[in-house]
Amino acid sequence: MKSEIIAALLILLFAYTAFQKFIGHGTFLNTLHNSALLRPVAIFVSWSVPITELAIVCLLLFPLLRKIGLLCSAVLLTVFTIYIVCMLLFSSSLPCTCGGIISSLSWKQHILFNIIFIGLALYGWYSMRETSDTNNNIAIRRSQTPVT
Repeated sequence: MKSEIIAALLILLFAYTAFQKFIGHGTFLNTLHNSALLRPVAIFVSWSVPITELAIVCLLLFPLLRKIGLLCSAVLLTVFTIYIVCMLLFSSSLPCTCGGIISSLSWKQHILFNIIFIGLALYGWYSMRETSDTNNNIAIRRSQTPVT
């Protein structure tokens, strides 16, 4: 149950941000061009990020793929967080490539927001791992029980 709620939150987050990037693609691309760090790969990033976010949404939607979706969510959010930290440390210009409500967060709030969602994704992944380990142990015990 925990992983379903966490997956739903991540689905909302990634679907929302992906659609914001698609709807405002020109603005998103322009913002990426303003980032010294991403300028050389701005076009690639402008398409790959929202496509990756939607791919993660698809993974999270299906119970059999949810575990990998939770892990991918944590990885992508970690990459975003590292990018933000690098921008804060090494760039004088801090363009925000986020959409909607998230773009109203300060950089420190954004980092905290990402860390919370990284923690949720990892917790959801771990709880699924724990559940599958328990189910595997039950299945093993049942297969070892002699049939009479």
